Amino acid sequence: MTITKKGFSSKEIQKQLGLKRYEPVWAMVHKLRKAMGNRDDRYTLEGMIGIFYC
Repeated sequence: MTITKKGFSSKEIQKQLGLKRYEPVWAMVHKLRKAMGNRDDRYTLEGMIGIFYC
């Protein structure tokens, strides 16, 4: 979900996972987004930040 700037829709994740039912995927995506939002609320970046690619 974090690989692209736009993220993934529930339908795209359903397709990628090869699942037939949409509702469980939708519920999972909303739980993940909530958890990611809660995490972001707890931590803030301060000072000099560097990103390194290997």
